[in-house]
Amino acid sequence: MYQCNSCGDCEVKNVGNCCGYYPKCVNTYFQPDLEKLEEWCANNDVSSVCGWTEIDACVCTEGRCEGRQLAADGAVDVCEDPPSDPSEFQFGLSSRSPAPSKDW
Repeated sequence: MYQCNSCGDCEVKNVGNCCGYYPKCVNTYFQPDLEKLEEWCANNDVSSVCGWTEIDACVCTEGRCEGRQLAADGAVDVCEDPPSDPSEFQFGLSSRSPAPSKDW
């Protein structure tokens, strides 16, 4: 979900949480399963705190996509790297559907 080789592998996506919309910087090829998450939350009677931090740009730091906010002067690094080959990444939940991580 967060794997990257360069900033071109990262983008902001709605990964959801038990409150609803929740943006995170994740791998470009990662496809969040919002229906499965909603089902898990309902089946486990779980809710989340609503709200999130605004993300202005994504970076790749030590192989992990991370969000960044604008600097005080309004500047933010613009990534111009192309995405890596999708075969370099593996994502997915196990068929046993474990509890979502705190980053869901």
